[in-house]
Amino acid sequence: HAALSYRSVSINDPSLYALDVLATILASGEGSILTKELRDNKKLAYFISCYNSTLRRNGLFFISFIAESGNVALAISEILKILEGIKKDGVARADLEKAKKMAAVDFLESLQTAQGRGMDLISSEALTNDYNFSQKYLERLNSVSTEDIKTAAGIYLDESKLNVALIMPEGFGSENETPVGGKMENNVRNITHQALPSGVRVIICEDHSLPICTISAMFLGGVRFESKDCNGISNLASRLMLDGTSERNEEEIKAAIESLGGSIHSISGMNSFGITLNFASSDWKNALEILSDVIKHPVFDEIKIDKEKALALAAIKERDDSIVEYGLLLFRENFFKDSPYSRPVLGHAETVEAINKDGILNYYDSFTQPSLMVITATGDIDKEAFIAEVKKEFGSAKQADTKLPDIPVSLNAKTRDDIKSSMEREQSIILIGFPAVKITDPDRYAFEVIDSIMSGSDGRLFNNVRSRLGVSYSLGSIFMPGVDPGCHIFYVITSAKNISVAKDAILKEIKRLKTESIPEKELDAAKRYLIAKNITDIEENASINLKMALDELYGLGYNNFETYKDKISAITPGQIKRVINQYFNTDDRLIVTIYGKEGNGE
Repeated sequence: HAALSYRSVSINDPSLYALDVLATILASGEGSILTKELRDNKKLAYFISCYNSTLRRNGLFFISFIAESGNVALAISEILKILEGIKKDGVARADLEKAKKMAAVDFLESLQTAQGRGMDLISSEALTNDYNFSQKYLERLNSVSTEDIKTAAGIYLDESKLNVALIMPEGFGSENETPVGGKMENNVRNITHQALPSGVRVIICEDHSLPICTISAMFLGGVRFESKDCNGISNLASRLMLDGTSERNEEEIKAAIESLGGSIHSISGMNSFGITLNFASSDWKNALEILSDVIKHPVFDEIKIDKEKALALAAIKERDDSIVEYGLLLFRENFFKDSPYSRPVLGHAETVEAINKDGILNYYDSFTQPSLMVITATGDIDKEAFIAEVKKEFGSAKQADTKLPDIPVSLNAKTRDDIKSSMEREQSIILIGFPAVKITDPDRYAFEVIDSIMSGSDGRLFNNVRSRLGVSYSLGSIFMPGVDPGCHIFYVITSAKNISVAKDAILKEIKRLKTESIPEKELDAAKRYLIAKNITDIEENASINLKMALDELYGLGYNNFETYKDKISAITPGQIKRVINQYFNTDDRLIVTIYGKEGNGE
């Protein structure tokens, strides 16, 4: 990892706008200058980002990248060369106009929610003494010229004022060269997997670079094992685990965690649920005891059940008020039909209201069985000592005679009818989706590459729907594999009058995937992006902890992430073509359209 920084300007400085646009030109999107040169052309880096951070006083202009150790110096040299060229010649007009539009849209997207607009008003007033700063920001952003960028780069991106921070593998360079921020351990993870006689699987990934630790306990369950009438019960059960045990009430659980300087969270999703804790590693025994308590001794108090149901109902109302969330839910309900994947994690108001204590107890007891449980520990922890303590807490757990229910799968049904609906919203949304694979299917990696090619700030959807046609506020591609077959969705948020144009543009891009070969350069860029993203996704204890737990639960194996780079790199144009022709077919397609206030635009 490498980071370059220069002292930047305050939020009130006129050069703010040129530096913001320059940051976008340099590293926002697949077609940005640094991404094309460092990643695609010279293959010196996996991932590059750039950001102009401004505050009331001076801020910082950052450029950071991930690269192989031997390429870091070359990458830095190339970045400095590119910056010198911008100081001398400015930037291409096409890059300037695209960047201004991207920066404006990214800013506007942050204002879509009431919370986002409220935060904008507060921060604008606090930093600039002008709550209406956003409107002026957009106007001034749009007026930036290439001469403005040349001037700002010349003043603020002065190489004599450059700061460089490196995080390098241990042993890289001479013994006297200690990178800024200290040394990293070699990128070989010390992972141990052990199955206890009780059926509980224990996974430890030791990393002694920092005195912190994450422990999780995850169970196979979630929405996938909910009936239609009890949809939302997994979410309630997981939250109630932290609302009191026979040993501690809710306040005592919070106090115990805070005394460790840590945090504890419940998790509930489509295929699993559980608990995760983060804390100082010196307190890991206490943390494990708290985890054991909330798993083995929850009381599911009626008052707490009512509290959690009220919170769930409020979250459901907020979800159903969002045109995006409602659109995704409407798509899943009609695409998956009777499959559990047609249901939302939170449930529906009527199902949540009908859930009672007996139902929660039955669900919880059925799915907190030892054979359905994975415990993961990552960070500064001794594996032998941890396994010994886990045996004390969970080694004697008894497996109940519980048979998992059969899961109905309603994929690949032909003759799907298009769905149309409406909401009192300014925007409209169209979603076009196709069948996809299980998370364990080798074809999932081809789907991920397709997703990378289509989405992103310089993907095909952006270039051919938003940039060229100007019909989109937001768009993307969502690949959703599951323990059962999932789906792949393409969506566009736009005005009602432009829905048909957006639909035609999406279908045209899908047809291109089926009929045209993907250029080698584009395929390579998509792969490199995914590989870099995987590297950053597993940097923190908490993220690799959850990844190992879920991959083990879902049948991929706890160390699946270690082979991700090889699996993505091995994807060929032929594999992508086969997957597209096998799954992206008109007969299996579902189109969901939700029109805003303007009506159906027809």
